[in-house]
Amino acid sequence: MHHAYEQAKSYRQPPPADDSQGENPGRAAGSSISGLLAEQIELLVGEDEAYERAQRRALALMDKGFHMGGVIRATRDEWHPCGKSVRWV
Repeated sequence: MHHAYEQAKSYRQPPPADDSQGENPGRAAGSSISGLLAEQIELLVGEDEAYERAQRRALALMDKGFHMGGVIRATRDEWHPCGKSVRWV
């Protein structure tokens, strides 16, 4: 399957159970519920921070804009001789 799909499918799912523990197979070896919860919270906070960083970078790029080549050969007044902006309805 596609890698991004696999990441999205496994997003926010608990780690797989450790089957080696006979009495409590749903619990990973050497970890507690509070430890697993703390680990999951750290992952979520990290993902949220990464998203916010990416959003800030994207907004900064949009504010800056991109030079797509070409040269502006006519002024705004040449396109709109009356000096007024045209209102498109």
